[in-house]
Amino acid sequence: ADMYQAENPYHNFHQAAQVFLRAVFLWESLSRDEDMRPIYGLGYDPWDRFVLLFSALVHNIYYDGVANSQLETENHLVYQLYKGKKSYQQRKSFATALEVLEEDFRDLHEEIAFGCPTFRSSVRKAILSTDIESEDKLHDLLRKCEEQNTKACIDEKAAKTKNESNVCLLLTMASLGHYSQGFDLFLSFNRLHFEEQTRAHKVGRGEDKRESWYYEQAMFFEDCILPLVKQVQLILPDVTYLDEGAMINVNLWKESGKEWLAASMLPGAKVQDFLGGQRSGDPMEKLISANVDILESLLREVMASHDGERRTGQLDHRPSNSISNPRDEIQLAIQMRKSLTNGLSAASTPELITEVKLELRDFVVTVAAGYESNRFHNFLHASQVAHLANLLVKGIHSTEESKDASDIAHDPLARFAIVLSALVHDVGHTGVPNSQLAEEQPELADKYKNKSIAEQNSIDTAWEILMSSRFKNLQHCIFESIEERERFRQLLVNCVMATDIFDQDLRALRKSRWDKAFSDDGSLSSDEEEGHYKATIVIEHIMQASDVAHTMQEWEIYRQWNESLFREMYDAYTEGRATKDPSDGWYEGELWFFDNWVIPLAQNLKECGVLDIVSDQLVKQARSNRAKWELEGEEISRGLLVSKPQLKRWGSHMSGQGSVASSGSAGTEAILTSHYVSEIESLSRMVKRYERKMEAAVGNLIAVAYKGQKSGKDLRKQSWSDVHSHFKKQDWYRVFSDDEDEDLASNDGSEDMDVSLGGQGRTVQFSTEISVSDRDSVITSLSIAERIVNEGKTGDK
Repeated sequence: ADMYQAENPYHNFHQAAQVFLRAVFLWESLSRDEDMRPIYGLGYDPWDRFVLLFSALVHNIYYDGVANSQLETENHLVYQLYKGKKSYQQRKSFATALEVLEEDFRDLHEEIAFGCPTFRSSVRKAILSTDIESEDKLHDLLRKCEEQNTKACIDEKAAKTKNESNVCLLLTMASLGHYSQGFDLFLSFNRLHFEEQTRAHKVGRGEDKRESWYYEQAMFFEDCILPLVKQVQLILPDVTYLDEGAMINVNLWKESGKEWLAASMLPGAKVQDFLGGQRSGDPMEKLISANVDILESLLREVMASHDGERRTGQLDHRPSNSISNPRDEIQLAIQMRKSLTNGLSAASTPELITEVKLELRDFVVTVAAGYESNRFHNFLHASQVAHLANLLVKGIHSTEESKDASDIAHDPLARFAIVLSALVHDVGHTGVPNSQLAEEQPELADKYKNKSIAEQNSIDTAWEILMSSRFKNLQHCIFESIEERERFRQLLVNCVMATDIFDQDLRALRKSRWDKAFSDDGSLSSDEEEGHYKATIVIEHIMQASDVAHTMQEWEIYRQWNESLFREMYDAYTEGRATKDPSDGWYEGELWFFDNWVIPLAQNLKECGVLDIVSDQLVKQARSNRAKWELEGEEISRGLLVSKPQLKRWGSHMSGQGSVASSGSAGTEAILTSHYVSEIESLSRMVKRYERKMEAAVGNLIAVAYKGQKSGKDLRKQSWSDVHSHFKKQDWYRVFSDDEDEDLASNDGSEDMDVSLGGQGRTVQFSTEISVSDRDSVITSLSIAERIVNEGKTGDK
């Protein structure tokens, strides 16, 4: 167990323990009646069982979290060691396990070698059979087993050869057993495998599997799992659940695998409950269905507005003017087109054909999968933005002041484009602002000239998805001509770019548009042109208001999203992906945001004159939240930093297991071991998170202690005792503990803070010479340290 790499989400000891238990079950499924077993058949030699279970336990001792093909690409040391032999990691696992057995457990090894002279070669064959990266190798095994199992064994040698192949077959089935178990269990292990592959891709060790995972898994079912199950049932005819389970799972995967893939990318989504017939309770499924329903209703109105005479033209993905960046496509005014069919009841609009419905759902699922697992900028946020945008568009009404700005409500394509843009506006968001994104992905910054990087990337990502060949029927439903496609893209670009509210050039452009539309200087040639300007302004304001909708909703909703945004920014800070600690000035920053953006935005919506009732409510709620934040925000901000997560206590879910352990059922010890292993892995991940936070805390302390000093440039060459001694020499920083015999008198003008670390009082004193920012950095670091220690008080965590 110690030799397995615990950091692998999938290929770890927990997975090996599961393979071991499945191997036990498969073996015990052989006929219990010795008289019913064929002479020399599988099961007559107990060493076959030992080889099977030993191989199951060690088969992935060495697994580097990537496929063997990736080791080739990297020219990895293990690849060089077994170059030309394939199955590099399986060979390394075998060699490592046998080396430990032979050197550290010599008596055990001698006993095994004496009883089973072919043990070494049998284990090697079994472990190599688990390399299913090469389908040819699996099919060769299946073909070999089929040939041997159709012949009667006439002597012990032939039986040994045959049984070696069947042991390989059973081990391969055990290693892939989750494909034929319950669908929830299959999804659980599949998600871990997917997570492992995605993690490797993010560090540059493999391809991005998010687009291909669904199709690869469907093909793997058909090409590998079903043939494997069929062959296993020839030697285990009574185990019919294998075939039945695999068939159920492949059908459920084809039906709902895409939705599951999107769900696996959403933080907090309960994908383990994503079961056939029970998916309506899944959070991700609800989000997807809600978005599909809204878009489908709007798309039916778009279809009703078509004249029925489809124009010819290749609807490729490129804008007609060949402009490279979406930002360059922003329009001062987009033409609205009234539809005589607007306002038809749902029953009066044409029903979408099945192909379009499926493509629309597939599109939403693909977009959902494109969202990262951020705390704030995730698919849940996008869905909320889309939902409010739809409500605001529905609330538009005609007034004399608005001229034909209200034509938005009578333009089905514009309404559809607004909601779809809201859904895709943050796709691909990495959880950091554009300034940090430019540092992390300089090639993206260069592509977009270091302007609105995330927003332009979201537009390009969404456009590439929509214009792919998978969605041909959907495309022709949205726009029936190249001209309509161009207008749709203009709407998409303007909507998504409107969410970049910090770019000074874009803010100046919007101000000039507003001044031109709402002034009486005669700069616009006609009422129609004025109406197009105002409609474009309203569309952008709807997008901006929807994007910060939480600030204009009920207090509790605002609180939840405010905390999510803080957590996302704080995660980036502790991971070294941001230079500024968001806890510095969070309270004041929210007040500034209300005063300088949220409330003026809501007032501008009201001034547009087409959302009177709704805009009044938005202004009222924004002011209410601002007033409440002014009263409670400081305390809330402090709580955001020091609040402790609810950690699961060691063994709390194991209560009642004692009766199981005493029952003597087969495999109980192994089952309990897997539970404890899971707990240990969970605690290991928790420790690693705290290690990263402690590194950030210590880094802050060192940065302050060595600020402006030459020795600070060469810290890596110093020991910790040297650094500690350096701390003690600082005039502005002194640490006292109960066991230190020091003068506890404070300097004049010092500022005291008591931090109770691990139960021992420590007082950190700062003289007036330290800057406020440096002092706050130290206080923040010690608060993190206190949190870490307090959460580790119980047990040996």
